[in-house]
Amino acid sequence: MRYWLERLRGFSPRLLDFYIARQLLTPIAIVLVTFASMLLVQLLLRDARTIFADTSTPLAALQYVLYRIPWFLVLSLPVAVTGGTALTLARLIRDRELVAISMGAISLTRLAAPILALAGLVAVVCFLTNEKVVPWANAGALTAQGRALYYRPYSEMRTSRLVFEGKDGWFFYVRLLDVNAGRARDIVCFQVGPDGSPRSALVSPVATFRGKTWRLLDVKEHSFDPSGHVKEGITHHDEMTLQLQEDVQTALAMPTPVEQMSALELRQRISALSSGGVEGAQQLTLDFHRRFSVPAACIILAALMIPLSVRFAGGNIFNSLLLAVFIYFLYNGLMNWAKAVAEAGLMNPVLAAWLHDVVFGAAALLLFIRRR
Repeated sequence: MRYWLERLRGFSPRLLDFYIARQLLTPIAIVLVTFASMLLVQLLLRDARTIFADTSTPLAALQYVLYRIPWFLVLSLPVAVTGGTALTLARLIRDRELVAISMGAISLTRLAAPILALAGLVAVVCFLTNEKVVPWANAGALTAQGRALYYRPYSEMRTSRLVFEGKDGWFFYVRLLDVNAGRARDIVCFQVGPDGSPRSALVSPVATFRGKTWRLLDVKEHSFDPSGHVKEGITHHDEMTLQLQEDVQTALAMPTPVEQMSALELRQRISALSSGGVEGAQQLTLDFHRRFSVPAACIILAALMIPLSVRFAGGNIFNSLLLAVFIYFLYNGLMNWAKAVAEAGLMNPVLAAWLHDVVFGAAALLLFIRRR
């Protein structure tokens, strides 16, 4: 104890801030890598038939997985800050450093400053990743999914960029499209079941379309068994007819999917829908505000973990981790509940997007006030 008191006398508040921040970095990194790895394993198990399909190549499967990593990081950063804060405080308590700091007339509120500053920096990184990288990665993942599943059936179509959704689980990948003439070239259509397993793949060099109806010519059909492996043999069809969910003009005019839009694009889309009296603005409003409320969780959860860890976890690492998991479980549960209620039209979307931050932020503030 005397050793830490002597060390504390040489600390200025700025040096103490840097010291606390350095202690946070390693636990945050460990929790980040651990949780992101868990999400990766979940992806591999969920999409195993896509990633390890008989038609997939290692490169195509790797691209599909890599495109998912930015979203994993966005989900993992609030967890990392929560767990990292709990682990850091547990070590400070266990090694009696927190007692020495308190005896140096430094309050828990002052001690929280470097923790919240680092949490704020992580929140900025989380927001920028979700804003700049995730939309681009999600767009790439959609194309990579088709290439991972059906690389061999359309190995000649690596430049296909247009994707349309058809009925009965069909997806259309088109390389060249002439809307005025109603013709398309180099088309691959693949069908997936409700469980995501491949069922059939059609390859056609040319197709004509009118409205929602597509007529594929000189079709080669590849079939898949229940385990996702390509069956022997190729079935040839002179002509096949499939239906899109929307006609081509409507599909091309439809806005970019929400998961591929930035916050600015969401804001512009909400304004357009609201001014035109078109339904859908409520759901987009929820998605827009969640772009900010999710990164804010880094700060809110860190603020809540500080008094909770000191009060309940003590210097026990296991108890600290258990407490962090429990708090994040409650936070995530409230967030998903509010989202579901808002999507059902029973709650204002702005309130639903921020409810979890308001509730847990108020709890953190109350705990700090009681500690004073």
